[in-house]
Amino acid sequence: MNILILHSSSGLYGASKILLQTIDIYANENSAITVILPEDGLLVSKLEERGVKVIIMAMGILRRKYYNPIGLINRLFTLIKAYFSLSKIIKTNKIDLVYSNTTAVLVGAFTAKLKGIKHIWHIHEIIASPKLFASFLGWAIKKMSHKTIAVSYAVKNHWDNINPSKEEKIVVIHNGIDGGNLNKGDRQKVRNELKLQDKDVLIGMIGRVHYWKGQSYFLDLAHKIKAELPNAKFLMVGDAFPGYEYLYDEINEKIEKLNLKEEVAQFRFRQDIPDIFAALDMFILPSILPDPFPTVILEAMHASKPIVATAQGGAMEMIQNNATGYHIPINDADKAIQIILPILTNQQKRMDFGIKGHQRVNQEFSVEKYSHKMNQVIEMI
Repeated sequence: MNILILHSSSGLYGASKILLQTIDIYANENSAITVILPEDGLLVSKLEERGVKVIIMAMGILRRKYYNPIGLINRLFTLIKAYFSLSKIIKTNKIDLVYSNTTAVLVGAFTAKLKGIKHIWHIHEIIASPKLFASFLGWAIKKMSHKTIAVSYAVKNHWDNINPSKEEKIVVIHNGIDGGNLNKGDRQKVRNELKLQDKDVLIGMIGRVHYWKGQSYFLDLAHKIKAELPNAKFLMVGDAFPGYEYLYDEINEKIEKLNLKEEVAQFRFRQDIPDIFAALDMFILPSILPDPFPTVILEAMHASKPIVATAQGGAMEMIQNNATGYHIPINDADKAIQIILPILTNQQKRMDFGIKGHQRVNQEFSVEKYSHKMNQVIEMI
């Protein structure tokens, strides 16, 4: 089978890591795989290591910055151009199946439909606005694919509610990742880099810099925690989506305003993730909009870290409240701090949560479980 995969990013964050797992599954089926990406990046080398053909092409990727009338018109013209380029690739490579990873890639679904080729759409997003655009996407998800995969029930329920249908078109497959060395990092490497003392409690978040990822909320939490726990330190890891680099300035201004310059450290993209997790005493996912199924939570679970996340999206399916971590309210630091402080001041409880989280990720979100369910979908079409 000749498979064409379209993906919205060349970075090595959540959806890209899951894409690599999926490609490994398809490769085991003796398929010839071609991947189209919007730009060069770290993902390209990972794909080439697997012997995958990579094409860099503008696909009219839908970012949140385009969710406005002018932006959508811009994307429409880019999508039309991408359709003709994609049609040539499909013909040249004799493609049998198009696999679109994320709703940000629209052109694959429409090209496959018009060419009469089977299409799988792997949905990683919850998009509620603009309402008209969300309704259009809900229609496309149901009508433009032979099978649609949602990464969580939160995602499935969202799109089912936007476009109700008697037909069960969307199947839920929770992501699974290989934990590898995530629980074998060097605890002192990053702590020494940050010049921390043994008594310091390090709280961290990892994620692309974007307003909805919650970096600002994380700083609000840091401000409250610092007032109650003087030995608390904070680490933010992640670079910005292209076009959102201005958010660095906003973050730095807030750090200055809250008097957190001595407590908060920032890293851009890092590849020593096992060492970063090893250095942490707690992981926080402070998203202010529903995070569909954040891969970074799976990583934190593999690293045996207690996890605090806002009570929404896929995190509700991943974290067992008061067992592997806590759910906290969105953008309410006063209430959240009352939930967070008891575990920050109880090392044994943090360790217990981490152990239970590690057990849970191996039982419920393993690569083997993910591969089995993905293979079932492949067999269906």
